[in-house]
Amino acid sequence: MEVEVEVEEPPGLEDANAQRQRCREMVVFDDKKRVLAGSLDALVARLADGNTLDVEFRNTFLLTHRSFTSPERLLHTIFEHYHIQRPRGMSQADFFQLRVCTQLRLCQTLNSWVSQTQDFQEDDALRDRLLSHLKLIEHDHPRVAASIMLKVARGSRADRSALESVSELQRYCRPRAALYRNTKRKGFFEFAQEDIAAQLSTRDFLMFKCIRPKELLNKTWQQQQQQLQQQQQQYQQQPRRQSVAAGAAANVPLASLASHIRCMNELTQFTATSILSPAEVKDRAAKLMWWVDLAARLRALNNYGATMAVVSGLHHPAVLRLKRTYKGVEKRSLEKLMDLETFASPLNNYSALRGELAAANPPCVPYLGTFMSDLAFLDDAMPQYVGPRLVNFDKNQRVYNVIRVLQQYQLVGYSFPRAPAIVDALVNNTHLLEDEALMKLSFVREPRGVAH
Repeated sequence: MEVEVEVEEPPGLEDANAQRQRCREMVVFDDKKRVLAGSLDALVARLADGNTLDVEFRNTFLLTHRSFTSPERLLHTIFEHYHIQRPRGMSQADFFQLRVCTQLRLCQTLNSWVSQTQDFQEDDALRDRLLSHLKLIEHDHPRVAASIMLKVARGSRADRSALESVSELQRYCRPRAALYRNTKRKGFFEFAQEDIAAQLSTRDFLMFKCIRPKELLNKTWQQQQQQLQQQQQQYQQQPRRQSVAAGAAANVPLASLASHIRCMNELTQFTATSILSPAEVKDRAAKLMWWVDLAARLRALNNYGATMAVVSGLHHPAVLRLKRTYKGVEKRSLEKLMDLETFASPLNNYSALRGELAAANPPCVPYLGTFMSDLAFLDDAMPQYVGPRLVNFDKNQRVYNVIRVLQQYQLVGYSFPRAPAIVDALVNNTHLLEDEALMKLSFVREPRGVAH
């Protein structure tokens, strides 16, 4: 279906400079006056338009601006528009009204930028530039400037929430070896499944809550994963307790999307490793049934990330080929496993999983694979620029819609009390086998060609 578009161009003399200016300020709308594309100048001009208050446009712009510009350039462009010049033929009175409306609208944008992101707390140079500009705004709008300065000094809501989340996550994952100096440490499988599911869900939510929107732009998580892989060997042979705190060891924050993905991948490997570890068939069958029950408990808690990780472990090729082991699995567990497989099926773009997530009441931990797949598809299928270097804002709106759904799930967390013994068992569980080692062990447990 074709979309009718309207191109707005500023009036001006038909000379080369005017044509270049008109190209820079071109903006494309659909039939509902939603922005489809525009130059950076044109998009900022819309933010500054005193006659149009489009909160959705502003939020989309601020959340996704790193896709098409840098924070430094954006700040510079905003203040270029702030220092507006009187158009030819406009009266002084009309210009005064235009200037005040434009400046106040841009101050609202700055206020939202400071309130909703961590950009100015993470970049000292950017914060200094903003404060320098705000000193000039004080002459025009002292109360507005003072309010923004105060937020910069105190830190935004996003800053405070992020610091609290990171601090809580670090406390949660901190080893508590001192608790066990005079007692025997319990193994992971010695705890009640419902308690393990509760602590796993709490940890996973804390990691999920720390994920920031900018990590979801431009497939940034792939760069983070590459960094983790490059530094993996630095802590690969260390105890699990240290590897969970890989942010310190690998210079990748524990509170990051890549670390969340790594924890899910490790849960998958742990599932497969623990099933293959017992030498006896009945013990392997018992461990497989244990993981099926845990996956069901995680799903009941709306921890879809961990549920998918465990199901992936149960579907590891080294586990799937264990025919003798599966013969020892009870019918009840097989039926439960079939239900989990239906839930986790990629059929119709994970329609069963997406439907259950959409109907779930918080708290929950989404399976990030579907969201990253959606974002990667948008990134690959839609160009960032169209026409004469116009930002494809339609793409940014679609990206924003995906990220906004994730942000809604970050608001409500689990209220389970921290269980230090279980957390320590999670942080300090057994060594994980890589795929190649798992396959070798699988053939040791059940050699090819041996009668079943």
